Amino acid sequence: MLFFWFFRHFWLAFPPNAETTGEPAFLPVRILHLHDAPHLTGGATHYLGNLLREWDRRGHSQALFSLGQADSALPGSHHSFPYSMPQSIWRRRKDFHGFFPELADCLETTLDSFQPDLVHLQNWPVFRPTLYRVLGKRSLPIFQTVHDQALRDPNPTGRDRGGPWGLARRFLDRRRVQHSFHLALETTDVFFCHSLSIACNLGLAEEKTALIRLPIPKADSQHPGGTRAEGLHLLFAGSLFRSKGADLLLRALAQLPKAWSLSLAGEGDQKNKLQSLSKALKIQGRVSFLGHLTPQELTAARLRADLAVIPSRVPETASLVALEAGALGLPVVAPAAGAMPEALAPPKRGWLFRPGDVEDLKRVLLEAADPTARQGRALSLQAWVLRECEPQAHYDKQEDWYRRLLAERKVPQPQETSA
Repeated sequence: MLFFWFFRHFWLAFPPNAETTGEPAFLPVRILHLHDAPHLTGGATHYLGNLLREWDRRGHSQALFSLGQADSALPGSHHSFPYSMPQSIWRRRKDFHGFFPELADCLETTLDSFQPDLVHLQNWPVFRPTLYRVLGKRSLPIFQTVHDQALRDPNPTGRDRGGPWGLARRFLDRRRVQHSFHLALETTDVFFCHSLSIACNLGLAEEKTALIRLPIPKADSQHPGGTRAEGLHLLFAGSLFRSKGADLLLRALAQLPKAWSLSLAGEGDQKNKLQSLSKALKIQGRVSFLGHLTPQELTAARLRADLAVIPSRVPETASLVALEAGALGLPVVAPAAGAMPEALAPPKRGWLFRPGDVEDLKRVLLEAADPTARQGRALSLQAWVLRECEPQAHYDKQEDWYRRLLAERKVPQPQETSA
C-alpha cells in the first residue's frame, strides 16, 4: 500500500508535457492569482513573488486579487478588497466563515473585468466559503497551492484553545474547517503540494493532488563548513510568531555552554516577549535580534552560522527556510513533524527533535556539535535540494497541469499571429 501511494504521487508530479506528447508549446494565458496578504513577509508571499515573475517572463498575463495592497514592483495588475476589521469576534467569525456579500461582489467584478483563463489560489485562511462559492459558479480551472495545514487543521498556528471558551472555540473551529474543506474539494481541480506530508494530510484522490516541491535556486555562495566543536553559532530565520517556537530555542540555548550564541532573523508579534525572555534567562548577551533581512543579508547570516535551527511548534509543510539553508550547504535541525522527516531523513541529511521538547532540542544541538557530522549531512541535504527542488522543473510541471485542465475544459488558447 505504501509503495502504491508513493508511485501514485510520483506519477502525479510528472504529468504529460509537450516534450513527451508532441503537443505545441504552451501559449500565454490569463491567470488570476488569489493571495490574502501579499504585503506581509512570509513563505507564501515569497513564493508568489517568484511565481509572478516567472510567469511574466514566460509571457502570461496576470492579475492578483488580495486583501492587502501588493508590492507595486510585482508584475500584473492588482485588485484588493479593503476589509475593516470589526471589534466583535462574532461579526468576524460571520464574515470570515459565512458568506460575505461585499467581498463576493468585489471578486465577481475582478473576474468579469480581467476574464482569466484559470485561477490559482495561494494562502487565504479567511473568507474561504465566500471565495469558493464565487469561483464555483465559473467554468474555470481552479488550482490551489497548499502552503500550510489550514485546509484540514482547525488550529494550524497552535493558538491557545484552553480556558472557559476553549471547548466552544475548538468545536467551532472543527465545524469551520470541515465546511470550508468540503467547499474546497468541490471547487478546486488540483492541489499543488510541496511535500509528501501535505499530500498525505489532504488525503485526496490522485487526480486532485500533484507533488511539486518548492523551487530553490542554486546558491551563488557555498557555506564554508565548520570545524568548531564548541561554541556554535545558531541561526533562526522566520516570523517571530508563537507557532514558530523561537522561545523554545531560547530556553534550549540557556542550557547550553556560554560559548554558544544565537541570531534571530525576522519580525513578528512575539519579538518583545522574546527579548524579555532572553533577559529573564540571562542570555541577552548571547542573542542577537537581526530584524527583517533582505535575501542578501539573510545569505550572509547563514554563511556566518554553524547551524540553522527550526524550532516550530506546528508541522512545517515544506519549510522554505530549511531548503534555502540546505541549498547553501548549512546543516539543519528541525522538529520531527510535517515535511521535515522526508527532507532531512536523519541521519542522512540533518537532525530531528521531538516537537516542543526543549530537552530533546538541547540534546540534538549538542549532538550536532560534531563538525564531521555537520559537514556530511549538510552536503547530503544540499545534493537532495538541488535534485528535488530545481526551479525550472517546478514551473514546467505547473504549466503542464495548466495545459491539461485547459484542454479538458476545451478553453481555446490564444492563436499565434504572424509578424
